[in-house]
Amino acid sequence: MKMIAKACALVEIAPGQILLVSDALGTHVCYTRGGVWITQADDTRDIVLRPGEAFVLDRKGTAVISAPRGATLRMEEAPEAPRAMRTWAERWTALVQHRLPRFQ
Repeated sequence: MKMIAKACALVEIAPGQILLVSDALGTHVCYTRGGVWITQADDTRDIVLRPGEAFVLDRKGTAVISAPRGATLRMEEAPEAPRAMRTWAERWTALVQHRLPRFQ
């Protein structure tokens, strides 16, 4: 099992290996080789990527990426969490900081 704290440019996953990506919200995962299965914290979906497909991790917490036959992934960390995925508290804080910069 591999665990990475921050998204990196290129990740190789050996056959049957599991990759754990912490603080994954907003990370762009692009499948380049092999088969990839993604499961995110607090998410009932199973995301399966086929050649040329990509997915942006849209849940906070750890994402589990498995590759039964091995895979190569390109992962790019998003500069900011997707706006629609932020909690109401994060949106409120951003609004207050924008309107009242002296309270930052």
